[in-house]
Amino acid sequence: MRHTTTRFRLVLALILALTIASGGTAVLAAPENFTQNLAVSAPAAPSFCSDLFFSEYIEGSSNNKALEIYNGTGAAVALDGMDYTVEYYNNGASTPTNVYTLTGTIAFGDVLVLAANQAVPEVLAQADVAFAFPSVTHFNGDDALVLKKAGTVIDSIGKVGERPSGQWGSGDASTQDNTIVRKLTVAGGDTNPSDAYDPAGEWNGFAQDTFTYLGSHTAECAGLQLLISEVVVTPTGGEFIEIYNPNTVSMDLSDVYLTDATFAGSSTYYYNIVTGLNAGGGSFTDFNARFPDGASIPAGAFQTVALAGSAAYSTTYGSLPTYELYEEVAASPDAVPDMREATPGSINKQGGLTNSSEPAILYRWDGLSDLVTDLDYVIWGNTTYAVDKTGVSMDGPDAYTATTTYLADTAIVSQTVVATGAHANGKSWQRKDMSEGAEIKSGGNGAAGHNETSEDLNNTFCENTVTPGAADNCPLPPLPNPFGVCADPTIVATRVNAAQGTGADSPLANTIVVLEGVVVGDFQSTTTELSGYFLQEEDAQADANPATSEGIFVYDNNFGVNVAVGDVVRVQGTVSEYSGQTQLSTIITATICSSTGITVTPAVIDLPVTAVTDLEAFEGMLITVPETLYVTELYTLGRYGEVWTSANARVMQPTQVITPGQPALDMQAANANARLLIDDGSSLSNPATVPFIAPDNIVRGGDTVTGLTGALGYGFNFYRVQPTGPITFTEANPRTAAPDVISGSLKVAAFNVLNYFNGDGQGGGFPTSRGANSAVEFDRQRTKIITAMLSIDADILGLMEIENDGYDPFSAIADLVGGLNAIAGTGVYTYVNPGTPVWGSDEIAVAMIYKPARVTPIGASAGITTGIFDQVTVSLNRQPLAQTFAQNSNGERVTVVVNHFKSKGSDCSAVGDLDQSDGQGNCNVTRTSAANELAAWLAMDPTGSGDPDFLVIGDLNSYAKEDPIMALQSAGYTDLARHFGGDSVYSYVFDGQWGTLDYSLANATLTSQVTGATVWHINADEGIFLDYNQEFNPAYVYSPDAYRSSDHDPVVVGLTLHTPKSVLGISKSVALTNNPVKPGDAITYTLVISNSGDAVATDVRITDTLPVGVIGNNVGVTQTIAAGESYTLTITGTVAQDVTASSTITNHAYYSHTSGNGEASAGFVIRPLYSIYLPMVFKP
Repeated sequence: MRHTTTRFRLVLALILALTIASGGTAVLAAPENFTQNLAVSAPAAPSFCSDLFFSEYIEGSSNNKALEIYNGTGAAVALDGMDYTVEYYNNGASTPTNVYTLTGTIAFGDVLVLAANQAVPEVLAQADVAFAFPSVTHFNGDDALVLKKAGTVIDSIGKVGERPSGQWGSGDASTQDNTIVRKLTVAGGDTNPSDAYDPAGEWNGFAQDTFTYLGSHTAECAGLQLLISEVVVTPTGGEFIEIYNPNTVSMDLSDVYLTDATFAGSSTYYYNIVTGLNAGGGSFTDFNARFPDGASIPAGAFQTVALAGSAAYSTTYGSLPTYELYEEVAASPDAVPDMREATPGSINKQGGLTNSSEPAILYRWDGLSDLVTDLDYVIWGNTTYAVDKTGVSMDGPDAYTATTTYLADTAIVSQTVVATGAHANGKSWQRKDMSEGAEIKSGGNGAAGHNETSEDLNNTFCENTVTPGAADNCPLPPLPNPFGVCADPTIVATRVNAAQGTGADSPLANTIVVLEGVVVGDFQSTTTELSGYFLQEEDAQADANPATSEGIFVYDNNFGVNVAVGDVVRVQGTVSEYSGQTQLSTIITATICSSTGITVTPAVIDLPVTAVTDLEAFEGMLITVPETLYVTELYTLGRYGEVWTSANARVMQPTQVITPGQPALDMQAANANARLLIDDGSSLSNPATVPFIAPDNIVRGGDTVTGLTGALGYGFNFYRVQPTGPITFTEANPRTAAPDVISGSLKVAAFNVLNYFNGDGQGGGFPTSRGANSAVEFDRQRTKIITAMLSIDADILGLMEIENDGYDPFSAIADLVGGLNAIAGTGVYTYVNPGTPVWGSDEIAVAMIYKPARVTPIGASAGITTGIFDQVTVSLNRQPLAQTFAQNSNGERVTVVVNHFKSKGSDCSAVGDLDQSDGQGNCNVTRTSAANELAAWLAMDPTGSGDPDFLVIGDLNSYAKEDPIMALQSAGYTDLARHFGGDSVYSYVFDGQWGTLDYSLANATLTSQVTGATVWHINADEGIFLDYNQEFNPAYVYSPDAYRSSDHDPVVVGLTLHTPKSVLGISKSVALTNNPVKPGDAITYTLVISNSGDAVATDVRITDTLPVGVIGNNVGVTQTIAAGESYTLTITGTVAQDVTASSTITNHAYYSHTSGNGEASAGFVIRPLYSIYLPMVFKP
């Protein structure tokens, strides 16, 4: 294997010793004989990469496929007999499609490249093994790859058992039509090939057919880079360049070069070595030299290269160099190894260093690549001969003719120099900073992604008495930040609030400080806790700025001073940022000042906050939340010991209760402000004992906790409370043994059974592409699902996510029904067999089971396979299954259709159906089209039932206010769970927010026959650590019950099927202007026809004729009156002038309908008219 480029990282170490201070207080400090220049200069031993891992993945055009495997373990890895294998899983398979066992040896820092043998020459030039089809290199973007050692997964790409829609990830950092290269910070592989996969976290992405990086890899975990540690330019006979190996292992020098060859005037540059032309050396004093074949530099060693020969070097220093540039007397060579010419003639006996201005460059080249890799770069004098490779394109000697371009170097004018002129005789330039002054990490062409021309050489080198082959002799810098004593009035401790600052990052980041405060949270165990403690200023020391935190996390990482809550501690270390949390790390000294149990007043946090960032002002502090918090998610409780809580109530998915778009986005922001994460004070994954669930192993969504108190930390994108005392959750949402009782003569349910795959149906065939990984896991899953179904006790049960493997005796549906009948009794359940080999084109399908003693299928089942449900050319939504049933007791019919719409997390970019950032997720148009086409299809009675009643059930992957559900409601369907349960109904939790993805929707004629609907909360409220999986779930929490049998809650509906009828009634009333009435008065008649039945009444003929004596217009109309509604008719008239006094006038109104006729009347009495006669009396 030819690939030897290695990326290194230099870290500083401070050697510490434990001493006991006066008074018996434990103090950790540097020992008295500590040599400070080691503290500044000596690099820490690298921990190296954990094992081999995939370092590059090429899924290019045609057969341009390659995998690169990197060895950064610190030693060569002999592959033979170690059972290293690469496994390729095609199209979501759960068992390997192809396996290749690695052979040979991968040197430390080297890579092994596997490629398809029909790849382009540039790929094959780097390949160690080229494969004919089929092989592990003939993968596509939706195929998973796993690297194993002796059967144990050490790395993976993709998710085994899942076939994504084209790729994992997005953009260039995805697995389809791209090259992805492992980031330099990655120190080991992804050992869980079963979890969700997104390359972006660990991989850099590049466009299709990018081959630039194939054949070598660099990683920080692989060690530290070789360095130029000393340069002598005068006297001529004593000229040498010294190199240093800061690693704990020997480093191979066979492909390492040393040069001073740059001369811009003639375009002479050392990096032209890849072309063999103008690479410099062999004239004037320039040289371009390669270390002897097989040469190496031991761990921690200094080696010298004499530039004027070993004799002159020996005369000057009294010892021999490690190497000499050339042999002074070719006829009688000495024992000192000679450097090799980089190119023919690149070394002559004039080779040496120019005193006034020149660079010295240590670089590596593998003999094939287009680019060289800088290891170290030193320049003195001025920048006339400086190097800037930015944008230079080269074509090396490999078989591929395309060029490769260097990334950005520091511009020549910005490069710093060791000194502006030559050093004095007897002196040298010596490296004092082995971290190279924290060079810029540009991802450029230097080791470890460093930009080698960015080093501040004036500060990382010194001039002092020459030390050939030994450590530097630079003056010791002053001691940094003396520690002082507790409450020291002279060496005053930095206030924690100053270390925290007012923003997310500390203004003192990377500064050594002394802090003094009270321990408010002790989590020091490195095996079971957080490897540190929370330190807070005493109340009297707090500042008056509400934006600064008074607390900080001290990452002491087993430093040796065992603190306790209430201790006053003085500690010295470096302020740093880790995963977004300001902390004190790299602890130098610590002491306990007192152990009197001083208390700090916890800060009160009132949720919801105005903005999540408001919590930054409390980071590291002891806090308390007085109000009741509600459990709103348990997804990571078993994995990381985390429980999400929220104020006032658990939070709903915005589009469950509010219109998508800005209203939903506003609610989403409000939800975030109401939430707070409770952590378990541990960095362990998958703890053996799940926290917070004792004594009955139950905590459910909606349960509560009051008076939460703990230290507020931050990590992995969230503020998190590390409790400082026991946490007890109060049961507020207890389990129920069965769904709520619903009346009716039939019960219908919908249940997502979460990838119910039964292997080969005969006890083998595991793992499958989805679901259980073993027969034992499947038995656990099967037991839970069957237990749940028997408790639901539905007459008709629609299923989602069952294996689409047909309907024979070994199929998943047959297995499930067999398991039910084994308990319920022979023949109690059976399943709908649509008469096709499978149902739709997906791995999972919908299905139906029923009780033949209760209902009988009428006719054949039906499915829609056109439009958005096209299973061949579109293949977006799963094929619905419709079946008409007759109730055995009365022959009444209903058509049930089971559905499973496209999920929100699916990739619908191929049809342009992207997330519109309105709260509805990906594929919303696809789901809405499915809803509309489903409603139109059902309107045509696809099963030929002759009955108008339709019930839509299943996982529609849409929340209640989203477009697909609105479309079905516009088509006349009623969301039954919300109709009976209100806006708070839910069946699923995602990202700590609750809503319904699972539905029962009845059309208008069926709604009146629904007696009730409910959701049985056996899954969404439960932690996933209770499910059937064995990979991480502790064995003690499993129970063969219904709880966490799936991730979706089942929906249950009660029906009383009958033929709906309209029942009409009529009433008549009259309103009088005066009472009693007289001629000329206005009269108003009101007629009401009501329908108290459960069917609409059409063509209702209504007649209202005014009686004799009332002047006005008669009325005759035809109306439709819905069930439960009424029709009101109002007419007016005037009493005629000629009516007879004291007569009664009665108005009659009628209706006629197929259900019968009706009549009503209303009357009034006319006031009599009287004449009064008064005789006239005359007096005389």
